[in-house]
Formats: sequence, C-alpha cells, structure tokens
Amino acid sequence: MGGTLLGASACGQEPTRAEGVTTTGGAATTTSATAKTEVEPAFPEPVYPRTNEAPEPLAVRFCDALHALPAKKKAECCGGEAGITMAGECARILSYALRSKAIVLDSADVERCAEASAKAHEGCDWVTPLSARAPTACVGIVKGAMKEGDRCRSSLECEEGLRCHGVAASDTGRCGKPKVAGACSRGIDTLASHMRQTDVERKHPECAGHCNGRRCEADVPLGGACAASLECGEGRRCVEKRCSDAPLPGPGEACFQGVCANDARCVSGACAAPKKNGEACTQDVECAGICEKPVGNGSAPAGSARSNASEARGSGTSSLNGGGAPGVCAMLCSARIPGAATR
Repeated sequence: MGGTLLGASACGQEPTRAEGVTTTGGAATTTSATAKTEVEPAFPEPVYPRTNEAPEPLAVRFCDALHALPAKKKAECCGGEAGITMAGECARILSYALRSKAIVLDSADVERCAEASAKAHEGCDWVTPLSARAPTACVGIVKGAMKEGDRCRSSLECEEGLRCHGVAASDTGRCGKPKVAGACSRGIDTLASHMRQTDVERKHPECAGHCNGRRCEADVPLGGACAASLECGEGRRCVEKRCSDAPLPGPGEACFQGVCANDARCVSGACAAPKKNGEACTQDVECAGICEKPVGNGSAPAGSARSNASEARGSGTSSLNGGGAPGVCAMLCSARIPGAATR
C-alpha cells in the first residue's frame, strides 16, 4: 500500500497518515519527527537544581571542613595531590537549601565543626583508605524548617521527627510522620549524604519501628525474643536472643559479636583502641592503618608514616600479614587487595 493509514474513512475523506511518514510516488519514506517531539534530557534534573549563583560562604566553610580539609591533609601525609572532593557539590546543594529557607544552620555551630575537623586531622595517624568519621561537632547541627505536608528535598529540611517521604536523587518528597506500616526504601538523601549527617535515621526515621525487607515493622520490646539486632530498633541489640539496650563494649571489654564501641577494634576477642603509627603490632586489626612487617633481611621502617608500593618494596617490608611475626603500625593511604602491593 502507498503509505501507512490510520483510521481511513469510508466516506472518501482524506486518510490520516502516521506521524513521520510521507508518501512519494506510492512509496513510503520516513521523515524526522524531532521537530514535533520534545527531546528528553540525557540526565534528569537533580533534586537540588543547578543555578549560576555562587555558593554561600557558610556552606563553603562547612563543606570544606568535612571534605576539602581531610583530602588536603591526607595528600600531605601520603604525597601527591588532594584530587577531586565532594566539597563543591556539597556547598552547592547546601547553599540551595539555605537560600530556600528550608533549613537553618548556625554560623557558631559551623565554626565549632571546622575547629573539630582541623583537630581530628592533625598528624597522620588518622589516615586510612576510608573516610574518617565526621566529628561529633559536625553532626546534628542542621535544623529543618519544613512542616508536615510541606514539599521537601531532604529529610534534613523537615522538622525533627518528620521524614521526607518519596524523596530521591531527582524527585522531591513531602514531610510526614514515620510510617507505622507499609513500604520503606531508605532511598537516597542527597543533602544528608553530602553533609555526612549520620544521625538522619535517628532524628528523621522512615518507620515508627524499623525497616525490614522494605517493609516497616514494629520494634521488638526490650527483653523480647529476637533473631537479629535489626528487630530490636535503633540503638539496641539482640543479645542471647533477647533485645537489649546495653551499650557496646569499649576497650578492655569482651567484644560483642566481633563489634566494639566507636573506633575500638576487636582483637583476639577483646576490644582495644587502634594503635598509632610506629607502635608494635602483629596483625592489621590492631592498627588504624596496617601492621607493616619485615620480609627477608629487610626491616620495617619503625615510625614510617607512608605505605606506598615503592617504599614497601624498597624498604623490604610487607603489609600482608596474618599475625605471628612482630611489625609496626603504619599508615595505609589507599585500599589494597590481598596479595597485591600497597599504594
């Protein structure tokens, strides 16, 4: 047939042709329909829209303390450049939240955070492949201004006790009370993750109880029977199949299922504070970084602050160990794969 026809009339009216198809001399040819169709963007607009405005100085101060400063200090310890950090994107989205009056951030709190971050990153003992824990002074200082039912871009924008339900990387949500039942997802909260607000689940819970298998469930009461700590709720654990609010053990106490409070490590069944660079060790878990040991006739560089592959090879040391021979704690600047040289 000459052309693609949609709903041809029996009354002799001109048939309607499909969009993007024309007929020439009885032959169908396809034409572009882009002039009539709006092209979708390659990437969806982020939940915090991009603007041409310069970031707020308060946002820059906070985000530099959490992202730029640690990267700079780590580069000084390990050598090389600081590289790309999340400081710029953190300042951008935090600035948007501040300008929209969705949150309140006190300048005095930000200064205390910056001072705590500077102190926490003194020297090189803190350096590990992973990001250091955000200082306590930097967590919990964001005050949400949005009320129940208000549109939100982060749970941090909601008043304490409310959750931004439905929020995602490119979708806004609405502030609401924790769910007693129903679906839960713990989706992406862009502002909370960039600001490293680790208390967001405690201050803005998604469920009145806990989220288990993407469903909100009620917490098992203290002393109730349990199979996993998740069932007991925030800050509680399943101890000998009963929910308990006993604190996690600290240094010198027996480990709880291999876990200790704060930064303490479980070493041979007992909690211990991580050792500093240069202190004697027999296994990696004792150190903030690694336990560097001598190999062959070489000797571990006591007090060495850097564990790059070239130095490890040149000094006759190895960072791979399973206990036994003594070594010294040393800094580990990047992650390592067992059996591979460290960097």
